[in-house]
Amino acid sequence: MRVNNFIKWDSGIIQNSSFHRNLTLIVSYIPPLTNLSPHNHIEPQMGICLSNEFMFSANHTQRNLHPDDAYIIGSNVQHSAVNTSHKGAYGVDIKFYDECIGDHEPLYLKLDAGYENQYIKITKVFGDDLKYSIAELAHYHYLIAGVGTADDADYDIDHGYQMFNIQDNPNIVSYALSGQAALLIQVKEDVFHTGGGL
Repeated sequence: MRVNNFIKWDSGIIQNSSFHRNLTLIVSYIPPLTNLSPHNHIEPQMGICLSNEFMFSANHTQRNLHPDDAYIIGSNVQHSAVNTSHKGAYGVDIKFYDECIGDHEPLYLKLDAGYENQYIKITKVFGDDLKYSIAELAHYHYLIAGVGTADDADYDIDHGYQMFNIQDNPNIVSYALSGQAALLIQVKEDVFHTGGGL
């Protein structure tokens, strides 16, 4: 079962969330000169910078994240983000529910062509590469469109960084994404949601 949730916080941060089996995907817009306050949760989390940049802090370390930069943190690690620029920044966070690993230093990596672990497979595709057949797309669950193309503070998350549910809309293959990049996300079907909350 999948539940979608769209929230605009008082700070101006906009989040579009989708809950699927063992994980939650959250596409976020961080306005210019805005902080995401320090917080922690029991779920381990992976995050990816989609466009522009923001400062990510975890376990008292800081890293300036640019497009394709990603991080992984464990359970209950306090973390925060701040956009110190005059342009809006976009990112995607993925929370995993079925395994709560211990506190540790964050792992940083570059999401060039993609990434895979026991929970998910992420594939980055460009422009004409999005002309997958419906049969090929059936192996994926989500498509996040517009990755790496937004450089305007007024870029609308609802138009620039749409998160499509491929299972509910297999005809997304015909969506006009010329010149844009996208992330295809596959949820590993052998792992099931066992609890946890936001």
